[in-house]
Amino acid sequence: MIDKLKRFGEVSENVLLSKLTTLKIGGPCKAVFYPFDVIGLIAGIQLLNNENIDYRIFGHGSNILANDEPYEGVIIKFNRSINSTYILDNEVYVEAGASLVLLSDLAMKHSLSGLEWAAGIPATIGGALYMNAGAYKQSMSDIVKEVLVLRDNKLDWISGAQCEYGYRSSIFQEHPDWIILAAKLQLKHGDSEQIKQIMARRKQQRLETQPLDAPSCGSTFRNPKDHFSWELIQKSGFRGFSIGGAQVSMKHANFIINTGHATSSDMIKLIQLIQQSVKEKYQVDLQLEVEQFNWTKKSQ
Repeated sequence: MIDKLKRFGEVSENVLLSKLTTLKIGGPCKAVFYPFDVIGLIAGIQLLNNENIDYRIFGHGSNILANDEPYEGVIIKFNRSINSTYILDNEVYVEAGASLVLLSDLAMKHSLSGLEWAAGIPATIGGALYMNAGAYKQSMSDIVKEVLVLRDNKLDWISGAQCEYGYRSSIFQEHPDWIILAAKLQLKHGDSEQIKQIMARRKQQRLETQPLDAPSCGSTFRNPKDHFSWELIQKSGFRGFSIGGAQVSMKHANFIINTGHATSSDMIKLIQLIQQSVKEKYQVDLQLEVEQFNWTKKSQ
């Protein structure tokens, strides 16, 4: 199967998921597939389906808590080829493998406003569209006009309204078989220097308030209604608390960092302990913003 898959893209075998995630945790997968182009992607997926081999699309891996157990499937990544960007006036056509950070910088250079919040967020466009990524009370849903999706072996443009965006949610999370290929974004004309200054301030604020020097998945929990997750966690006494190599950051209590030797078991035990404690103290259910990959109820 691997030799056949190599006809449609680059293939790396027996790759650790810890090499593909910002948390630096995860066991081996069968292979990582980098399709040469969209046609290669479609052909590669058809091959995997015919061989009954599981697969999963990964972006930058910045929102994934992978299990240390082996994944007997194939990870598909777009960043090497399906990553083009085209700008026409204030509209941006961008493929799913493009970097969100680089896109925000490119928009600034073209005096386009609407992506200032994205400066410094380590994600691909596909991942940002899937999660409705956002910051500073703005998100992808504010700028998405259409999304190009591969579903049922067809390419379809769906409108921003059809994406059913909510807080860190989208229709794509309900349809894991849909593959995001690209998006059409609507930005606004602005002053390049002012946009640059806003981005610089946001980057500096992240440096001052988030543990960017340690492996993490960013925010671990979604903010529940009328609460901030970090505040509930901190009030529950978890700031700096560790289980194995997993530690609640001293800098930001909603970041759980890998101190260098954390296992997936360390992470899930700490997550569950925090959820249990916050529920008992404040009657609030903390929901994960981080996505668990290759987990079963038995492995938890």
